[in-house]
Amino acid sequence: MKYYVRQVLDVLNEHVDTESTNIIRLEYFTHPEIYLNLCISFRDLSSNFIGKLAFPKYEQFKTNPDIEVERCLRKLENDDFVDKGQSMTFWRNNAASFKGIIFLMGTETVEDRGGLADFFVINPSVIEAHLENNYSKWVEDLVCDFDEKGRQLIDDIYRELFKYVPKDLVKLSNIFEEISRKGKLTTDEFVSLITANLYTYWEIPNLITDRYSRIFKRNNFSKIVKKAISFKDRTDFKNGLSKRKFMQIDDKIDEYAKQFPEIIADTEYRYKKNYSSYSDLKEALLNYAAGISIDKERANLLQCDFLL
Repeated sequence: MKYYVRQVLDVLNEHVDTESTNIIRLEYFTHPEIYLNLCISFRDLSSNFIGKLAFPKYEQFKTNPDIEVERCLRKLENDDFVDKGQSMTFWRNNAASFKGIIFLMGTETVEDRGGLADFFVINPSVIEAHLENNYSKWVEDLVCDFDEKGRQLIDDIYRELFKYVPKDLVKLSNIFEEISRKGKLTTDEFVSLITANLYTYWEIPNLITDRYSRIFKRNNFSKIVKKAISFKDRTDFKNGLSKRKFMQIDDKIDEYAKQFPEIIADTEYRYKKNYSSYSDLKEALLNYAAGISIDKERANLLQCDFLL
């Protein structure tokens, strides 16, 4: 989650004066790795640094069996970044006598919050406001041909997606970090990766195409995403299907095959991951429309190319 941590560091660097006393509350962050990396960064920056994770927050994290969570908690504990003595009150009351930087972390879990309101707070809402929906800022080191048009493209994609899925910047950071392991990419390659894996990342229909410029030039990406979400939610089918409507869908699927035989033949690219033939795909679509095995069919269909 390095991109998210960098964003938090940007905010901290705007508010921390290494020549004076700084007490900052860091609250509501969802993973101990965030707290750990922030502490390590400022410990390296200042010899007068204290970071203390509230013990109730530490215990809260410990209920998560994830191996990475356990590793981060162990490191926080070993580096004396956990307030095991539950002395948040001490640090709060004796701040004036300390010259340096103090992070009071996870303070939302502390019962005695008296005086904490006096200190500057950084939480996920502050980070989101600071980013200002400029998601492309995080991937400038990943895209080799980035220009203003490319930045706008990335920003527009996520601004649109986050209208329909919860905005999770930590998750987005992890996605970008995963993509970064592929090395430098062109804008088209980067967009291809994020849109062709929408189901993996956000559980919405995949969009597999090399026609991004056409899609965005027409300004219809928002319409495509809206239709994709409608398909996922079965908006057009929730009230049931008449026999006439069912036959219309059947005919439409057959007509598409006649009009675009080259696309239908491209099973490897479009839908072969879950269906061995267009006939199998057609059967799944009809079942989904009719309300048969909805969860099974949805999971398979959303991994196909919604632009078919």
